[in-house]
Amino acid sequence: MVSSLRVTFLMSTLVAIAEATSNIVLPNNPNIWYHGRWDGGRGTWWTGTGLTLHVEGLSSLSLQLGANTTQPTVAVGLSVNYGPFVDLKLASGMNQIPLNNNSTSSSRPVKPSSSVIRLNVQGWQNNNMYLEKIVLNRGAQLAPYIPSKLAFQFIGDSLSAGQYITNGVDGAWPFLVSEAFKAEQQINAQPGACLTDQVCWGNAHGLTYQFFKTEDTGYYYNPNHNFTTNWDFRRDLPPTHVFVEAGANDNAYNINGTAITKVPLLK
Repeated sequence: MVSSLRVTFLMSTLVAIAEATSNIVLPNNPNIWYHGRWDGGRGTWWTGTGLTLHVEGLSSLSLQLGANTTQPTVAVGLSVNYGPFVDLKLASGMNQIPLNNNSTSSSRPVKPSSSVIRLNVQGWQNNNMYLEKIVLNRGAQLAPYIPSKLAFQFIGDSLSAGQYITNGVDGAWPFLVSEAFKAEQQINAQPGACLTDQVCWGNAHGLTYQFFKTEDTGYYYNPNHNFTTNWDFRRDLPPTHVFVEAGANDNAYNINGTAITKVPLLK
């Protein structure tokens, strides 16, 4: 009993020390640059959804994720100072983010005292990351992020979602094009989805319906969130370019071209 109390006291002390030497950023901080589709509980939907942090004096970064985060882990891509994206597996609870991937040859230079951290979910399924708080080292300061003047919006199926690619959407053409042009990106893509609104290969709706929702088509199978909510497009950076890659699945379901051209998404 005494031993158990000592362990509990020690753990509480360590947590108190860690919090005293750190500073906590809550999800509602206006300097967090969210992109993609986040629901009201600060959870991610659609592949490629994530956040960007511009931090002064950064030496330590942790993310605490909620219980509804994909179990056992969610696949995430991480870029430090516009360097190449590396693969991470994050879990519910506290996650230490490695910062030793600083780019020394980035075409987008960053001030020596600044760090730009980019994180995005890689999967078209099992892609729910629920953010509870961000923990920075003591003295670090979250600063406003200035986005690129280019903003690319992609709408598509498996070819855009990165299905069967080891690093998911980070290896798919929309992401690579955005990186090449130094553009902000938003990707609404789902394997097997038709452009028209009908059931296709297990997708409950087509892209012409789902694009206007916060959730991707995986909501139908999600035990924590099996409903849809309307997306508020005021939350998006207005796109300078829109790319639509879809229709192959419609063809598989014998949907003709006339029906495709009448979908609201193309009007």
